[in-house]
Amino acid sequence: PRNRQRHDDSPQRIDRLRESHPLRFVNHQPESQVRSVGIILCRLDAIADPGGKGFQLDGPSGAREIFIIRRRRQVFGYLNSCPHVGTPLDWQPDQFLSLDKDLIQCSTHGARFEIDTGHCVAGPCKGARLTSVSVVVEDGAVVLAEDVTQPGQITR
Repeated sequence: PRNRQRHDDSPQRIDRLRESHPLRFVNHQPESQVRSVGIILCRLDAIADPGGKGFQLDGPSGAREIFIIRRRRQVFGYLNSCPHVGTPLDWQPDQFLSLDKDLIQCSTHGARFEIDTGHCVAGPCKGARLTSVSVVVEDGAVVLAEDVTQPGQITR
């Protein structure tokens, strides 16, 4: 087994991740649409299973809020914005799921979305979709693909 550091988000680590292949892409993003790996968000085990975690990305084009949902070894990323009125989905920090943890639920009007597709199945925006962001799991880390947003400082 190779020696790997457990939590290293240094520029050298990012370079190593860019060079490693194949990456396991989730959120149904074809490899051709994700050119390289970008920002390490957190360790996979930092997200409850099932559960979610929100992030604010501060970049040259302004702040962008995203969230990651974990279900077993899979992760799904979305912009933290309801398609109905654009409000954040979490009703408390990192609380994006319904009580039964089967669906993403909007805190404003109760719209419910499928975890794996972001498709709204109930509520005022039924038929609409959340905007997905490309995420990968690499060496136990949840990584945001570089083409989703311009690199910037991540704040929590």
